Amino acid sequence: MDRYFSFLRYVRLRNIQHRIVYLRWYNFVEKSQWWTKDEFENYQWRKVKVLLKYAYESIPYYKELFIKIGATPGDIKSWLDFRNIPILTRETIRERSDDLISKHIKNKSKLKYVTTSGTTGESLGFYKDSDGEAISRAFMCSQWKRVGYHEYSKRIMLRGEHIKNDKLFHESLEYFV
Repeated sequence: MDRYFSFLRYVRLRNIQHRIVYLRWYNFVEKSQWWTKDEFENYQWRKVKVLLKYAYESIPYYKELFIKIGATPGDIKSWLDFRNIPILTRETIRERSDDLISKHIKNKSKLKYVTTSGTTGESLGFYKDSDGEAISRAFMCSQWKRVGYHEYSKRIMLRGEHIKNDKLFHESLEYFV
């Protein structure tokens, strides 16, 4: 009985949603690794077009950027056109981080703040949504599977992360149940 309640403690809607996102992306990665070059390039271009439209409509920085270069997502018809969009720099991320958050995100506290290691001299902080962890894990597990790792194999990962409320293991452990 004790074991049952211990398990229930971790069964939360967020964990179930995380698992669904993980499985969807894991299956996608496993399937898409066998695509032809043309299939991959077509998929990539379709997704870039969707991303450009979303960025233009939802992210203040990109709306401003498109206006500045005198274009709309509909004007981007080739990779050559795409190259005319200025590259997002570390400085821009530092200076305009709030303008890089979608206007569809109503509660910024739902985002996870992460940082790079700072190997270039100064770390860079940015926000990720909750699906980002599941998607990242799906890609990593697919890659690791190719060298003998399985999803529930024992492992340890060391990476920089902000510790909140003196809780070292905060939410990370919940995703592996």
